[in-house]
Amino acid sequence: PVHGIHVIAFCDTLANLERTVERGVVREFGARVVLQMNAADSTALIDSPGAGSLGRGRAILHLVETGGIEKFRCFAPPDPTWLAGAAQMLRGRRESQSERTASG
Repeated sequence: PVHGIHVIAFCDTLANLERTVERGVVREFGARVVLQMNAADSTALIDSPGAGSLGRGRAILHLVETGGIEKFRCFAPPDPTWLAGAAQMLRGRRESQSERTASG
């Protein structure tokens, strides 16, 4: 951040993160978001076993500078009306592509 460079990284397990990124580099990430994982991995990543007790769809935001931890829901199910509109739009695209293929 001091040089205007910011990184957003995603990794599926702590073991894969440790294989890919050196431990010292991981400490440079000022904010970390963790989903459900075992307590030992949670402690290693955010200095708290809290992610071990998270339910589905829950996450923890850990701010390294302040040591703050905040639980949050990382997503919500889509509204049924929105979902129906998206399905209709996708059906329309598929029909349009079929018509172009048939005429071309």
